[in-house]
Amino acid sequence: MFRCFAAAILAATVCVVAIAAPTQAQNQRFQIAPGDLGQALDAYIHQSGRQLIYRVDDVRGVHSPGVQGEMSADDALAALLSGTGFSSRSDSSGALAIVRADAPLSEIVVTATPGGQGIERQKASFSTTTLNSEDIHRLAPLNTAGLLQGIPGVTVASTGGEQGNNLFVRGFPSSGDAPYVTFQLAGSAVYDPPTVAWFGNADVIRIDEMVDHVEAVRGGPAQVLSNGQVGLTVNILPKTGTDVFHGVGEIGITDYGKRRFDGQVSGPMGDNTFFSVGGFYQNGDNVRRLHFASEVGGQLSGNILHKFDRGSVLIWGRILQEDNTWNLPIPIIVDNGAVKEFPGFNIHTGAIGSPQERELTLRSGDAFRFDQGRGTDIRNGGFSFNYELSDSVSVQEKASYLEGAVFTNALFPNTPVSAAAFSTAQGGTFGSLTNAVTGAALPASTWVMQVGAWIADKQVKNINNDLSFTVHTGDNKLTLGYYFAAFSSRDYWNLGNNLLLQATNNGPILDLTLADGTKVTGADHFMTGSTTLRSEDYQGTDDAGFVSDEWQATSKLRVDAGVRLQYHDIEGSFRNTSTDANGTAIFLDTYTDQHANTHKIAATAGADYELTSELGVWTRYSRGNIFPQFDTVQSGLVGTQTVDAYEGGVNYTASKLRLYGNVFYNKFRGIESFDLAADGSTFVRHGAANTYGTELNATVGSFNGFSFGASGTYLHARYADFINGGVDSSGNQVQSQPVWQGRLNLSYQHDVGFGSFTLYTAETYVGKRFGNETNTQILPSYNKVDAGALLEITGGEFIRISADNLNNSAGLTEGDVRASFTQSNAGVSLGRPLQGRSFLFTVGYRYYPFMHSRAGLAWHQEFATGRFRKTSESGQDQRNNSYFMGLDFAF
Repeated sequence: MFRCFAAAILAATVCVVAIAAPTQAQNQRFQIAPGDLGQALDAYIHQSGRQLIYRVDDVRGVHSPGVQGEMSADDALAALLSGTGFSSRSDSSGALAIVRADAPLSEIVVTATPGGQGIERQKASFSTTTLNSEDIHRLAPLNTAGLLQGIPGVTVASTGGEQGNNLFVRGFPSSGDAPYVTFQLAGSAVYDPPTVAWFGNADVIRIDEMVDHVEAVRGGPAQVLSNGQVGLTVNILPKTGTDVFHGVGEIGITDYGKRRFDGQVSGPMGDNTFFSVGGFYQNGDNVRRLHFASEVGGQLSGNILHKFDRGSVLIWGRILQEDNTWNLPIPIIVDNGAVKEFPGFNIHTGAIGSPQERELTLRSGDAFRFDQGRGTDIRNGGFSFNYELSDSVSVQEKASYLEGAVFTNALFPNTPVSAAAFSTAQGGTFGSLTNAVTGAALPASTWVMQVGAWIADKQVKNINNDLSFTVHTGDNKLTLGYYFAAFSSRDYWNLGNNLLLQATNNGPILDLTLADGTKVTGADHFMTGSTTLRSEDYQGTDDAGFVSDEWQATSKLRVDAGVRLQYHDIEGSFRNTSTDANGTAIFLDTYTDQHANTHKIAATAGADYELTSELGVWTRYSRGNIFPQFDTVQSGLVGTQTVDAYEGGVNYTASKLRLYGNVFYNKFRGIESFDLAADGSTFVRHGAANTYGTELNATVGSFNGFSFGASGTYLHARYADFINGGVDSSGNQVQSQPVWQGRLNLSYQHDVGFGSFTLYTAETYVGKRFGNETNTQILPSYNKVDAGALLEITGGEFIRISADNLNNSAGLTEGDVRASFTQSNAGVSLGRPLQGRSFLFTVGYRYYPFMHSRAGLAWHQEFATGRFRKTSESGQDQRNNSYFMGLDFAF
């Protein structure tokens, strides 16, 4: 029903635009007398009905020649600005900003720069990608991991739901999670270890209207800064307040029953002090239908920004409380490399689990809360301070604190078999099979699955502080800094707890009895109790000193280098376990203490050369380290992995074309990792890997409303001396990462009489991959198409329709990761395919009641909106968003 409704709304919107479009092209009569530019712009707004934004103090005293006669609105504005030194700039929303003609249009990147002082992307000697709020809305990611789709060098497996997704970077060997990805908020890592068991950085990040833009840096100087991430650093930069009081509110509803409310408001609090606050709340089901509210909760965040004459301080905080079910592999059939639907299990929307498993009591007495799923309850806050102590010395400090709980209640499946075959595996022959609720009898041919109700609860804390001083002397900029982090995790795991489920959509719990009367399932319907128990308490610290130097050797050549010395310490203990006579895991009253410490040096050096003002080339070498964390230490793995990275690239920036390309080579040594088997036990890997490839990111346009974007990656990633359980996987393709992948974007924007209309679509291609290091599980290539439409009305209202996986692709993102590492996935197997086609329908309103600056206040009768981007004298990236109306006052 909702899909029909969404399609009808989209069709109606297109019709409205088609009807209204011709009116926009008609000439209008303008009667604007020569005189003050501000008054002329006000008259233009009134006579044209178009959206404009300008600052009163910028245009005060500037003379406009005016405009008389019939002409298009564009020609009238050009005539009005002729000889004034101002021009108009339009973004994809259709808003027009009146700015000085010589204002540079540049993109500033602050991530992975010493002290977060920023550098123009055109001049950056490392690989970076920026997503603004408009890009994020067009992506309409189903979760935080999905935000990174389309970033070159990153393979995204975002099929786990809101949390528990896998991210892979540039061939860094990993079986899952995101061990080589750090998420930052306002420049501070949310949790310094990028991934520990059952918890990755992305699990405590949510994307809402408080996000201004996102910067993603692959490798580069990040290895000597902040927490020393060698892979991908993703920095979430929040919206901060401005002189303009404004806000946005929106309501979204999906075709699978989830409702979401988003809002954000910001503005001035006093002289040079501004606030911003916002968040979201959602409630509803999952794309993989569970038939209860499986995604419930929200986030509230805010910040206060104060600007000094020579610096600023940003104080921020947030609360995230949310329950989300975790989508794990489902039954599939792999036939000659093609993924097919398992009978009775919808490959697009089918789910393991139902309201029947929503709340269970395990044999241990623990409460299993399937409705909480992969949930989060955290508090997070921090500050960012920068100040120029003198003309040559500045200080920068960033700090954050996080504490709370992340928890997992999930159903872990085994490959389906017939009830008869399952009975044989239990040492007998089939007797009877019944539905545990209705008592209905089922035949021996019924497909069944053994499913474990696993619990993993974590209490986590993290505090970090990044302090640096920068000294400018001529063409040289020297930064000295100290980074400290302390982090902890208290874990409780209860794995096993096996049930027998029918292998169908939301299959019921079953009871099985063998022919000899042996009951495989007990009176509580469980087959087993706990098979693995863990109770552990770990703490860690990082102390690092770093030095970074940047030298503008010539007007075109800039070189930089940095070095970091880091001391890493892990200590903790776990409670010992045993098994009782029934094979059930039990705790003992003894503990094992563990401790690991080491120190390593990381280094980087790069250079950038400007061939022209639009074209630059760069190169970089980096040596980084991957230190042991809680779970690797618990598994006896205490070595430090090293990564040597070589890369070079080209940056081209012109008015209609932006092109960023690079080549890279990574050498990984000392790899140590562990995974959980189907029974909850662990197995470890040792080895090395070598990877090389190329990445491309380009945007073209806008031409007559059309804009294009493309990103692509070629990756040759192979294991070397990689041993697992005596099996050598050397020479095999690194798990889960394709040789080729890319994304193509197309958008068209058209001004209509009452606002602007935008259509956009994107196609993602992901090449063939393998689901394990032995390359026996094939993950075939797939294409995925997304699309959307946005209607923005002059009064501030907007309507957006987003379609995810429009072509209903069933591409596999993961195989059966807990199967034997040499097992094939041919035939009946488990896998995690893309979620099926889904729609999100959003209506909202942007509110901008007034705009003022230090020199004046503007209040206009017509609502108007605009966004412009420029670089301020301090080098900081500036944005302005406003709707305004009414009269003009000058002070």
